[in-house]
Amino acid sequence: ERNCISNVRPEGLRHDAAAFKLAWLVKRALQLGLTGVALKDESDLELTLRLAAEAGHRSVRLLASGGGRLDHSLFNFFPMFAIADRLGLRLEALSSGWTVTQISTRFPQLAVQQRQGWGLSLMPLSPTLESVDLVGMRYSLSGAQLRFDATLGLSNRIETADALVKIGDGLALVILIPPETLQAET
Repeated sequence: ERNCISNVRPEGLRHDAAAFKLAWLVKRALQLGLTGVALKDESDLELTLRLAAEAGHRSVRLLASGGGRLDHSLFNFFPMFAIADRLGLRLEALSSGWTVTQISTRFPQLAVQQRQGWGLSLMPLSPTLESVDLVGMRYSLSGAQLRFDATLGLSNRIETADALVKIGDGLALVILIPPETLQAET
């Protein structure tokens, strides 16, 4: 079930990705003294993020990144953003018109342009977000603290052409919701 490198061809797994996965598997096998199915690999998405970072990319865009199973969806939207941030990558996930990206100590601000009427939720992944500024929103914030265990960042509206999300410290998801989705909910 694990550690299979197959479908290596232009329409499947790229040669560089297969080589990266093979090198990683050999390295982990030597480190842990395990081989075969006893050696669990990271997800293909995590390996892709590592490959992108090693190739010098600064951002990655995922299309239709929800995953078919709930556990895959949750991992795609929580640990993957933390992993991307640690690797120095700005990760952006696009699905059904929605956009999700991270804001963090490493990437402390996000300019949101030409999205008037869109919804915006700011979901902390770290215990707290410090010095949060939301500019150009229905519910603006200045120097606020948002906590992981509270819902203050949920369901805001972008009201200007040049909105801004800015933090001093922490890690969060910025979720942009298209107006037609917001209208369908009311």
